[in-house]
Amino acid sequence: MTNTRRHRSLLLWLAEWIVLSTLWFLLEGTVSWVEAIAGCTTAALITVITAKVLNQHFVAFQPRLQWLGLVWRLPIKVLRDSVIVLVALGQWLQGQEVSGAFKRLSLPDAGANSRAAAWRARGSCPAGDGVRVCGLGSRRSSENGW
Repeated sequence: MTNTRRHRSLLLWLAEWIVLSTLWFLLEGTVSWVEAIAGCTTAALITVITAKVLNQHFVAFQPRLQWLGLVWRLPIKVLRDSVIVLVALGQWLQGQEVSGAFKRLSLPDAGANSRAAAWRARGSCPAGDGVRVCGLGSRRSSENGW
């Protein structure tokens, strides 16, 4: 490993450790020595594991700048899905029947690149060549047992 690459890896490791440690303190809400040691140790452990996995080159993550343009949609989708779940929960609490559905998606055979690997990983669930999405209160399918 060259000096530049080793330096870059160290900087990435340090940046990830700082982000994870900061996240730990923000989520923990209290500051004590025991929590500080636990948080920093856990962050270091996760960072080392992440580095080991990335060095195996199992997955090539190549973020695209165009994805940032889609980020604004995320809160809207979360809010919409939360409303659906809360409405279904309200119906269930009132004793009404809540039904759901399965949806089968066909996955394209996209080749050997990282995007195709993601599609294959997404499709490697019990549904076989597609993903089954289960709604709230849906009845179990006798066909596949879930």
